[in-house]
Amino acid sequence: MKIELLDSFGDMKTPLYAIANGTHADSFFSASASGLVSEWNTEYGVSSEMKVKTTGAVYSLLFDEETRFLWIGCQQGILSVVDVESKKEIKNYKVHPGGVFDIKIFEEKVITTGGDGNVIEWNRKDATYCRTIPLCDGKIRRFAVNPHDNTLAFPFSNGDMEVVDSVFFNSIEKKKVNEMGVASCAFHPKKSVLLTGGRDGEIHLWNTKKEYSPVLNFPAHKGHVYAIVFHPKKHVFVTGSRDKEIKVWDAESLDFLCGASHVRSVNALHFLQNGLLLSASDDGSVRLWKIIRSN
Repeated sequence: MKIELLDSFGDMKTPLYAIANGTHADSFFSASASGLVSEWNTEYGVSSEMKVKTTGAVYSLLFDEETRFLWIGCQQGILSVVDVESKKEIKNYKVHPGGVFDIKIFEEKVITTGGDGNVIEWNRKDATYCRTIPLCDGKIRRFAVNPHDNTLAFPFSNGDMEVVDSVFFNSIEKKKVNEMGVASCAFHPKKSVLLTGGRDGEIHLWNTKKEYSPVLNFPAHKGHVYAIVFHPKKHVFVTGSRDKEIKVWDAESLDFLCGASHVRSVNALHFLQNGLLLSASDDGSVRLWKIIRSN
């Protein structure tokens, strides 16, 4: 198996921190340290007219195809919601002091996490506030939704992790998963396993059916593991790290298959629906990759 570079996007200067699906199947949004959110067309390699300028760096992005809302999480704790059809901001909230680090859709809610250790639920249809759930005193950079039972896993910056039910947010399991801290996580789409990526470069696997007992861990990178994503079609997953490396792993055997790199830190990874991989980096580029079987 090999990973092939198809194209690069961006100004090659300003660090890029987030990627999300675009308004079309062949487009995506990127967000930079300068506060600029841009939509790019992967077919033609150009930026579209859809651009949003925010105050400060943008840490997280979500485009909701159903509502046509673009959710933007910023460094100053600002959450902005833009209607892409009218190209107007419809909501602006001051939340999550320290930054809005992650935004995900869960059923009829949008969930955000950030630098204050709180989880906030929002109404997906009109972007109104629903409730705040305090979970820890530190940062929650990433969280994951279990596709098998709809529980939610929240790793904390201090290395702890808490798994909660999605209705009342009652604690199901809480434990230390990495002494150095956790920077990323993802549930395995086929197995009862949660993967966490540590600041020490290690990947840890946890058995979700046995009280999140440890399965194994292995050194994946030489720096923070900032992203773990599973391919939507192939049985592989990809990791991205502060060590500039992108690595592709077999989702069954965990064997390393192939890799690629940026000039600087890899901050985010995202698969498009067609199976092409996007990577965002401190080097100011989003790169488009194709993972293919070698002869």
